[in-house]
Amino acid sequence: MKRIDREAIAAASDSFFSIHAVDSTSSTNDRLKKISRDIGSGFVLIAANQTGGRGRNGKIFHSRPGGLYMSFILKENKTPQRVMRYTAAAAVAVNRAIMEICGLETDIKWVNDIEYNGKKLAGILCETALKAGQNLCEYIIVGIGANVYTTDFPDAISHTATSLRLEGSADADINLLAAAILNNFLQYKDSGDMADVYRRSSCVLNRDVYISRGGFSRQVRALDIDENGALIVQEKDGKILTLDSGLVTLRKEKF
Repeated sequence: MKRIDREAIAAASDSFFSIHAVDSTSSTNDRLKKISRDIGSGFVLIAANQTGGRGRNGKIFHSRPGGLYMSFILKENKTPQRVMRYTAAAAVAVNRAIMEICGLETDIKWVNDIEYNGKKLAGILCETALKAGQNLCEYIIVGIGANVYTTDFPDAISHTATSLRLEGSADADINLLAAAILNNFLQYKDSGDMADVYRRSSCVLNRDVYISRGGFSRQVRALDIDENGALIVQEKDGKILTLDSGLVTLRKEKF
C-alpha cells in the first residue's frame, strides 16, 4: 500500500494544481471552505484519513485510511449551474483515471457515484458559495473520495461498497491515481465531448430508475444526459423532465 506522497502527485499532475497533503482532517471540502479566501484556484488538499467525511445531503462518507480523499477549489466566475457540469466532469475524470491506472472499466451512476459491478467505488461532492449580490460563484469546491486500498467497511455499507484492492488492483498507485483524476478533470471540464464520455459510462441511461426528490420517490425512464450533466427523464405520463438534482437508484428504496 502506497502512502500519499505530495511530491509524486505534483510531479505527475498539471502545473495548474498546487498540491497539499495532510495525514488527517475532518473533511477536505470543509477545510477548503474555511481557508477559501486565502488560497487560489487550483489549490488541492489531499488527506490520508477523514474524521468527518460526508457525501450529498449530509450522508456520512466512510473515510478510513486506505482511501483517496481529495478536494480542490476553482475560482472562475461561473454561475451556480456550472456546479452540475463540474460534478459530471469529476465523475468522468475518476472513471477515466481508474481505467488508466488500474485497467478497470467502471460505471457512473448519476450524478456522483462511481461503481464497479454495482458496488460503489467513489463519490463526488461539489459545493459552492455565491458572491454577494451576484449570480456568480465565489468558488466551487470539487470533493472526491475513492476507496483504493480499503478492505473493511461498516456493516451498513459492506454489501454496497467496494475498493480497487478488493476488485483486483491491490498494487494501484494512489498517487498516480490522484494525478490522473486531476489531469482528466482539466481535460473534460470545458470539453465539448464530456457528455458523450459520460453517456458511454452511464449505468442508468435507457433504464427505468427511481428518482428521489423532496422526500418522495417515483419511477421514471432515464433518457439522456445533457451537456451540463443534467439527467433527462420521461415520466409514466410521457412528460419529459430535465433534472439537475435528486438521487437515482436502480430499485425502489425507502428514503
